[in-house]
Amino acid sequence: MPQKFVWLRRCGEIVVIACALASALPAAAELSAVDREAIEAAFARADTNGDGKLSRDEAQRFPEIAARFDELDRDRDGFLSLIEFSVGATPPVRQ
Repeated sequence: MPQKFVWLRRCGEIVVIACALASALPAAAELSAVDREAIEAAFARADTNGDGKLSRDEAQRFPEIAARFDELDRDRDGFLSLIEFSVGATPPVRQ
């Protein structure tokens, strides 16, 4: 599956975030393109320093994400990647 790239302009620099949301999320989640774009945009707004990851402080913008920060930080690096963020920003699938 081809990756989608989101281009952000911050302080005169161009930052590229490779988005592999479609393959990273559970197949049952099946987010629409609009939902994926909304998650990517929310992540970009919260990433105030433009480093492509959310610190615990940056995650405070989303109380639901901040409350689950440790659970979502799957690689335990102290930051949320776009994929980790998207898992928390996606409502659980109901069966």
